[in-house]
Amino acid sequence: MHRDITFIRNFILAFNYSPHHLMTDHLKQYFDKQYLRFVNLYKECKENYDIEEVHDMRLCMKKIKAFMLFIEAIEPDLISPKTLLVNFKKLFKKAGSIRDIQMQKVIAMEFEKELDTAFTEYINYLNKKEKKAIKAFENKKGVYDPEQDYSHLKEKINKVLDKQSEDAFLKTGESSFLKKHEELKKLIKG
Repeated sequence: MHRDITFIRNFILAFNYSPHHLMTDHLKQYFDKQYLRFVNLYKECKENYDIEEVHDMRLCMKKIKAFMLFIEAIEPDLISPKTLLVNFKKLFKKAGSIRDIQMQKVIAMEFEKELDTAFTEYINYLNKKEKKAIKAFENKKGVYDPEQDYSHLKEKINKVLDKQSEDAFLKTGESSFLKKHEELKKLIKG
C-alpha cells in the first residue's frame, strides 16, 4: 500500500499540485503547457528536422496522450483519446519514422569512427529514406492543424474537469490510478 501512496504522491507532484489551488486548475495548466510546447516544437520542425527537436516533439506528444488517457479514466463517456487523437497519432507515427532514421544514421556514424570504415552507401540510403520520411511528415502537416486540435481538446477537457467537484474528482482520480496500478502490478508479476 505504501508504494500505491508514493505513486499517487509522485503523480500529484508532477502537476505541481498545491492545496491553495484546485487540482483541476493544475491539470488544465499542465495540458496547456504541454500542448503549447508541442505546437512550438511542431512549428520548429517545419524549419528543420533537428534530431533533438523531433525527439522533444514526440516526447511532448506522449505526455499529451498520457494526459488524455488519464482524463478518459475519469470520464470515459466524454473522452476517447482513440477518436480525439486520430490525426495526432498519425503525425506521431510519421515523426517516429524520421526519428528512427536519424538514430540509425547516428549509430552508423559512430560505427564508422569505431571501426575506421566508411558506410557511405548505407548513410546515403538513410539520407534518401529520411527525405522521404520528412516529405510524408510534411504531407501530414498540411492536413493537421494543431491550434484547431488544441481548441477542440481543451473544450473536451474543460467539460470533464468543470463538471466535477474537487473532492469527487480527486476520489475518482485516485481510484482510477489505484486500479491501473494494480493492473500493472499483475502484468509485471506475470
